[in-house]
Amino acid sequence: MNYQVNLLPVELQPRPPIGPKKIALAVILVLLFGCLGFAYGYFSIQLSTVKGEISFLSQEQDRLKKTEARIKELHQEQQAMQEQIKTLSKLLDDRKTWPKMLLSINQSVPDSVWISKLALTGSPAPTANSTEGKKETTTQNQGNSQQAAKPSAKEVVNQLTSVGVNQANQPKSGNSSNNGESQDKPKVPETAPNFVVIEGGSYSLEGIGKFVYSLNRLVYLASVELAEITQDETGKYNFIIKAPLKEGVND
Repeated sequence: MNYQVNLLPVELQPRPPIGPKKIALAVILVLLFGCLGFAYGYFSIQLSTVKGEISFLSQEQDRLKKTEARIKELHQEQQAMQEQIKTLSKLLDDRKTWPKMLLSINQSVPDSVWISKLALTGSPAPTANSTEGKKETTTQNQGNSQQAAKPSAKEVVNQLTSVGVNQANQPKSGNSSNNGESQDKPKVPETAPNFVVIEGGSYSLEGIGKFVYSLNRLVYLASVELAEITQDETGKYNFIIKAPLKEGVND
């Protein structure tokens, strides 16, 4: 067995050749560190991108919150405007009804009758009872004997009105001629004002009766009542007519 002894210093001794295992190990380590560096760089870039997106989304969230608050305000304004539109529509409907009602009343006035005052009030105080109404005479300045023998003007007008109403309610249609039994009286709204008060004059009881009869046929009024009638020294009859408004009439 031969032994070779290298007496040269270590720094002068030749290096042993690099084997394939070392080369493979070195390649693996280089690749591993390269992958780690690439992954670190890639994730760093992605992290920076995500942070930018988070910042952008935060700004968008703040902007969307302001937009949402504005949308809520607009929605509330829209609801308020819808309520105003409903109120205005109701007022316009009521406004359209009044000219028609006044025109109908005007068309119902006979030639021998005139209106001196037309007012809309709340529920009026109870008028004089039937016994007091019968005591009212058509000629206040005539003798007591003529008053006792002659019926009051109010009774004459009521008779004329009842005759016209009965004629109008004869079996032309299926309606009953008795207003108090089969025909439902329209409900009068409780909110004031809901009573029409008409004051006027005439020299003809028949004209006043025709006027009351025509008012009874209007769709706007219910239970037209000749509340008061008097006669002055000139022979002119002064009357007051009261009637509640019908509820829900928008024709």
